[in-house]
Amino acid sequence: MHPAIGSEVPSKTHTARSQHKATRSTQMQQPRVDSAVQPLTFSLSRLPNRTADHSAERTAGDLRHPDPMKQHMNSQAVNPNDRALPHPQFRTSDSAFTLVELLVVIAIIALLIGLLLPALSSARDSARKTKCLASHKGLIAASLMYADDSREQLPHPNWGPVSTGWLYVGNPNTVVDDGRGPSTGLIWPYVGGEPDSLNLKLADVYRCASHKGPYRGTGRLSSYQMNGAVLGYGRARWSFRISMFMPFATVFWESDEDGISDANWNDGASFPTEDIARNHAGGRGSTLALIDGSAYWMTTPEFEREIERFPGKLWSAPDTRDGR
Repeated sequence: MHPAIGSEVPSKTHTARSQHKATRSTQMQQPRVDSAVQPLTFSLSRLPNRTADHSAERTAGDLRHPDPMKQHMNSQAVNPNDRALPHPQFRTSDSAFTLVELLVVIAIIALLIGLLLPALSSARDSARKTKCLASHKGLIAASLMYADDSREQLPHPNWGPVSTGWLYVGNPNTVVDDGRGPSTGLIWPYVGGEPDSLNLKLADVYRCASHKGPYRGTGRLSSYQMNGAVLGYGRARWSFRISMFMPFATVFWESDEDGISDANWNDGASFPTEDIARNHAGGRGSTLALIDGSAYWMTTPEFEREIERFPGKLWSAPDTRDGR
């Protein structure tokens, strides 16, 4: 339709100006955005893709070169679901021994015990033998010191039940019952004790660790006996002087604790035929003390041979030619 005659027709220029003003008015009402931010907005829109790519690269790198710190932190993390016990059948198969395995372990333990027991027994007996040698040295040293103070005469060997000698004075049963023990003997002060005052630590020198009770007779006082040759096996009234003996003469030995009679323990001295103790090394020998102050280990076969020697280490009485 054509416009009516006389009406005002807007020109193109007027229309363009109006649209331009409307556009500027709209722009003024909206917040102004700096054009410099537009590239940043555009780059931020692309960051998620870059982050994903970078995470993929780091994951691949971690697989090639794991971080020890992360591994430690991951190992410390405990999932509550992981604390549940495993299924019984898996736990039993992983932790229990089979019957064959138990039998093998028992057999190995038994074998080790069988190998160790002889070595332990040998070490124990060796220690006891060393202790007996030390005791014999202590007894012969005390006897020699007594002799130095008694014109070189050795102490009386207590030959006879009631006597005054190296081990006791008077009746041996009496000194045992009243608790004085070997403290009444002539060599007790030279052992380091007070007369008639028993000191169990000092009295240990009279006792062999392998000599087990029950004790009989004078065995309650000592495990050792003096050689009767010191008194000529009862012929002399006083003990002989040290200078009268051969240097290899035996003065003390450990008497047979399992003798067939109590003759071994009826006093403080013995004949060589009353035998030596058999409680060392399975009865293979015993300890002795010689007149020169030394202690000596003598095997049982050697002792038996010495019994047949006249004179010898055992039959050593200085008042006879054959030492008996």
